[in-house]
Amino acid sequence: MGFWITIAYIILTYLSPDSLVPSLAPYRPVLILGICGLLASAFTLVSGKSPLLRARQTYLMFGLILAVFVSEIAHLWVGGVLFAADVFFPSAILYFLVVINVNNWQRLRVIVVTVVVSAFILLGQSLWAYYHYNGFESAFVFQQPLHSGETFLGFVPRIRSVGALSDPNDFAQFLLVTVPLLGLLWRPGKLRRNLIVVVLTALVLFGTFLTHSRGGLVAFIILLLVLLRRRVGHISSAVITGGTFMAALALNFTGNRTISIDAGMDRLGIWSDGLALFKQSPLFGVGFGQFTGTGAHTAHNSFLLCFSELGLFGFFFWTGLLVVTVLELNDYLKAARQEPHPAHAASSPQRLFNSREGPTNLASISHESSPSDCLASSARLDSAGFCRWAQALRLSFLAFIITGWFLSRTYVTTLYILIAMAVVFKALADGQSGLRIRDQIGRNWLRITLIVMLCAICLIYLSVRARIFG
Repeated sequence: MGFWITIAYIILTYLSPDSLVPSLAPYRPVLILGICGLLASAFTLVSGKSPLLRARQTYLMFGLILAVFVSEIAHLWVGGVLFAADVFFPSAILYFLVVINVNNWQRLRVIVVTVVVSAFILLGQSLWAYYHYNGFESAFVFQQPLHSGETFLGFVPRIRSVGALSDPNDFAQFLLVTVPLLGLLWRPGKLRRNLIVVVLTALVLFGTFLTHSRGGLVAFIILLLVLLRRRVGHISSAVITGGTFMAALALNFTGNRTISIDAGMDRLGIWSDGLALFKQSPLFGVGFGQFTGTGAHTAHNSFLLCFSELGLFGFFFWTGLLVVTVLELNDYLKAARQEPHPAHAASSPQRLFNSREGPTNLASISHESSPSDCLASSARLDSAGFCRWAQALRLSFLAFIITGWFLSRTYVTTLYILIAMAVVFKALADGQSGLRIRDQIGRNWLRITLIVMLCAICLIYLSVRARIFG
């Protein structure tokens, strides 16, 4: 029951019925569903089958939730705790629902498919509005005013969704996050299946193009560079991505909006205001949700939004979530690449999670199963499957972080579902003894987290100073 409530919760979170039917908003149906999901998941948690209490991310999540509350209490706004719970809990709940209820490969696959299907439903709505209504009088298309100095040049239609994805840049981020997940559907040697994957990926990229998001373009180029670097080498990948970037600009990816320092002056001004807020209350921040309460705009930077609202206390837990997740995925990706690829699936019995019978071994699995088809089997993965899962999750996570540098997405659902999927992946991988994985993180995550915190603050500060003295 808890798992299916989790699926429904993910779908409703992205479809945002509160936005489509405003009369439902006061009743908070999605939040109530999430709470019911937690209650339904209590038995699974008590049974000890969940990796929730074994994951570092869980304790960092508890710390982040505490920091959200403390940021309000520190300014003597006790009522702000209820406000913070109302806004942040829908995202936090999803982390716990996924980690508690997803305990085998098949369920993890269903979660991935659910996110991808949700993206295509939203994309379909936006494309229909874009072409059917020509972009006017639709909640799914934003008419971006375009100026040259003080001269008004007209409007640029940019597709978007509703709810938390009502900004075209946020919608572009979500679409880019789903691209690596689509790659998990690829199966070597299956021409029809792979052709469908290519078409779906092209459709998502086309939707990203119609958002005309400059941050989305930057993230896409960096993802392409990372993906090609190991395949074609540093020089070739740089040439390909450079050519792709120029082609995207020639095709007007940004909707006649330039990518330059001058074009980002307003955003750097907001960053300057955010640093001023951080100086006011560096330890516990100015309070959750209070950045927009002090000015007309949000932070346009997830890192800045976090340390200005939650202070260094909350920034530590939030950054720790990012660092630990990336380090763990790196460990598994490295281990999978070093593991020899067996000629037959049953050549090395391995202990794995099975959705019905618990741990089993590869000898009981049909030899006809493709060892590279990491989505087809709920019972096992070989090293190639591990590599694909770890790489897909890491690329999706990277897409979120890159775009998050230009967007205020500190507390949104997509981040926490990616972290939850990474936690589940680690738990399932740990159950597969055939892959030699060593936890090399230890206390290094603490040192790296502090370094990342310092670098993020310094980079934002230097960007603002360069604007001032440039």
